[in-house]
Amino acid sequence: MRSQHGLLGNALGLLTEHLDEKSSLYNALAVIVRVMGAASWEYISGGKADVYLHLYEHFLSIYNPEQRKKTGSYYTPVEVVDQMVRLVDDALRTYLGKEHGLASEGVSVIDPAMGTGTYPLSVMHKVAKTESLAPAARTRALNRLAKNLYGFELQSGPFSVAELRLNQTLKELGAEVPKDGLNLYVADTLHNPYSRAKPMSGNTLRLLSQLSNKATRVKREVPIQVCIGNPPYKDKAQGMGGWVESGHRYKKKDKKEKNSPILNDFRAPSMGKYEYVLKNLYVYFWRWAFWKVFEDSFRTLEGQPDIAQHAGVVCFITADGYLKGPGFAGMREYIRRSSSRGWIINVTPEGLQPPAENAIFAIETPVSIALFLREEDTDEETPADIRYVALHGTFAEKMQALAALDLDGAEFEPVRSGWGDKFAPEAGGDWDSYPELVDFYTKNFQGVKPNKTWVYAPSENVLQERWAELIEGNDLEVRAERFKKTGSTSIFAGKKPLPGEDTFQGSHESLNDQIARELIPDAPNIVPVGYRSFDRQYILADSRLLERARPELWEYRVPGQIFIVEQHSRHPKAGPGLYFSALIPDMNSFKGSEGGRAHPVLTVSGIPNLTESATQMLRERFGNNAPGDLVYYLAALTGHPGYVRTFDEPLQQAGIRVPLTADPALWERAVQLGKQVVWLHTYGERGEPLPGGVDYALPTPTVDMGKTMPEKKPSFSPDPVTDSLSEEENIPVTGTVSFGKARCENVEKRVFDYTIGGNQVLGLWAKYRLKKPEVRSSSPLDYIVQREWPEAWSEEYERLLYTLTHLVHLEPAQEKLLDEVLAGEQIFREEFVDTED
Repeated sequence: MRSQHGLLGNALGLLTEHLDEKSSLYNALAVIVRVMGAASWEYISGGKADVYLHLYEHFLSIYNPEQRKKTGSYYTPVEVVDQMVRLVDDALRTYLGKEHGLASEGVSVIDPAMGTGTYPLSVMHKVAKTESLAPAARTRALNRLAKNLYGFELQSGPFSVAELRLNQTLKELGAEVPKDGLNLYVADTLHNPYSRAKPMSGNTLRLLSQLSNKATRVKREVPIQVCIGNPPYKDKAQGMGGWVESGHRYKKKDKKEKNSPILNDFRAPSMGKYEYVLKNLYVYFWRWAFWKVFEDSFRTLEGQPDIAQHAGVVCFITADGYLKGPGFAGMREYIRRSSSRGWIINVTPEGLQPPAENAIFAIETPVSIALFLREEDTDEETPADIRYVALHGTFAEKMQALAALDLDGAEFEPVRSGWGDKFAPEAGGDWDSYPELVDFYTKNFQGVKPNKTWVYAPSENVLQERWAELIEGNDLEVRAERFKKTGSTSIFAGKKPLPGEDTFQGSHESLNDQIARELIPDAPNIVPVGYRSFDRQYILADSRLLERARPELWEYRVPGQIFIVEQHSRHPKAGPGLYFSALIPDMNSFKGSEGGRAHPVLTVSGIPNLTESATQMLRERFGNNAPGDLVYYLAALTGHPGYVRTFDEPLQQAGIRVPLTADPALWERAVQLGKQVVWLHTYGERGEPLPGGVDYALPTPTVDMGKTMPEKKPSFSPDPVTDSLSEEENIPVTGTVSFGKARCENVEKRVFDYTIGGNQVLGLWAKYRLKKPEVRSSSPLDYIVQREWPEAWSEEYERLLYTLTHLVHLEPAQEKLLDEVLAGEQIFREEFVDTED
């Protein structure tokens, strides 16, 4: 058994090596053997060779779903696996001169996270069906593959299933299992390839140690031409990347030296604030695969010049954040330099949380298949030819389209070629010539990211209660549980104070030390924050509580400041393209998830935060006030759903671009309209109010909320008259909005339905103000909530309804303006942006 099922054989050997026949374990094993021996496995399997695979996957999903989620262990549908293997086989034949593809001599294949062995199994079947080989030659190719096929898996459960499947399949295909077994190892792929397992006593433990050293040798010395698989996904994976993340120490002339982590090759200048996204397991695996296949791994590892480069193929299905996100610009540059060609197949263009019938995996994350190929003569100063296609429809429709794809097919479009550009095709029309926000504004920041929910609340008194509960008592374990430690925050750590007179300035000392010395303030510093679009809440402004406080962003809270909030790495979905806030924003302020960034309109000294070239161009075109008025122009053109509808297709590539008129009269109209939009977005704190008097009905509160907290989000009841006339007379449907005990009449249905980022604004605002707020709990402090409805919330609720009503009535003017700008003469980014930079 040890020769063909190394892990199982050695594990059972370790278990039974010193077993006494009189022990209870011996008797238990004897019963198991008798039962297993009497079972009819042919009947149980129903003739299916891999019944244990389905038993295992079902067991894992039921037994420990949290562990499955923690390790990112989601098994790939065989339809996807087979097509990825087919494309790799085609790439080897077409571009690397391997006449028989995966069946060719000199082709070694590895799956670095093989799970239950689905990819290696598919490779075996592909080789067994190689049409360019005679039957006898196919058997020889399989025997050769058995020695050149490698697999690593960290978890022993799926590994055991993989070992069983692959040994059984080889025999069924008429091939021989190598004398020493297949090259499959329980191993951490990301572990240092230059380390060695310590010698162990005992025959079985010694064998396990030897297997570990064999796996390390494979990483370090065995050349690999193909790396294929579905590596695990896990964000916030700092410390889990092994030597890919931390580097390698080695001796050189009796001195200890250290290689810088190879993950650093995925970093780009000036992008550090976004590169936290590289701390993801799937990113570590991409870097490991490129090192193993494309680079001379042994020489690189030893700290010597990387001279030789290998030809090969890397093909993974992973989360697709690296295709467009700004934090992956360095990764994209590395891929463009190290690859010759690439193909990207977006199998979840629907984005986050695709409909169940469209999903590839039972996960929220969008995924893409990517195949990158390196030829021997690759010029690293020439960007790789990378192509892209998106597959739409149900799972079955996507699989049908995937099976029909050829690497040279017309369905693939070339992506942009700039080193750090998104892996997305050039947009049609003038889209790529429209300026981006970063073409205007020199500074932008991600919003505040506390990694704790209890530091936010819609009312100050709740935060005061939570603070009092946090500092109450002397039990450190209880306080730590309430606090919720994160990477940079704990009850034992001090941090530099946040900028601003209204923030807590005593944060240099840890929370515990201040409590022990009775110096902790009874009243915390509480500051208004733009928690979500149209939702003003409060935050505990103490840097010790905030994982990513963004201190530089706090410096930009100057008089008159406006933060332009952009969903820059995702399609903004239904609603306005941009949101405008007078308050410092949360990282997820745009729509409640998926991040974003904020562009301050003013610098810390109060002047426009614009590039010199943009400032000069705007003044020359539109006068001295134009730099300060730019924000209003942007609000007029992007701050309505018509913008997203107009540019729906190019916005799939993520990032807001704005057509810039060359007509001073249109500019002035846009500025005046935009001032009203900003006034509404900021609840009257910025911009200018609407002219007096409106020709449409405003919401009318008829029943007050009282003090009872609502238990459900608002609902809408249409007025029967407007409901029946709406289609014939083009009259907006109006009705009554009910929220708890409160009633508000004359509310238009489109006001109730108003969305931003595809999320209903009214429902998003309300869910934080329920009797049981819909907030993901991170601490017992989250359960301290508002017990009675405050009058101030009623005023805010009514103001929100008024705001959304005014906005929907500004939309026609905004849409007309956008149409006129698009029809007229425009200023393209090439006029004031150095496009060669």
